[in-house]
Amino acid sequence: MIPGGYAPDHIRRYPKANKLVADMNAQGKLVASICHGPWVLCSAHGMLKGRRATSFFAIKDDVVNAGALWGGR
Repeated sequence: MIPGGYAPDHIRRYPKANKLVADMNAQGKLVASICHGPWVLCSAHGMLKGRRATSFFAIKDDVVNAGALWGGR
C-alpha cells in the first residue's frame, strides 16, 4: 500500500522503491495506492500502461501520461 499525501513524491525519487513496486507487480502481488500514491506507480517502470487507475485530481495528467485510463471523480 502506497500512502497518499506528499510522501509519494519523495518515495519515487529512490530507484530501490520504484524497483520494489515494479517487482511486486511483476510477481502478481497486490499493489495499491491512494491519493497521491499513484505517483510511485508512474515511476515504477510502466506498470500503469493500459490499466484503469484513479488518483487525487491534481496528478491526473501524470497518471494518464504513464499510460493509465484515469477514472477519478
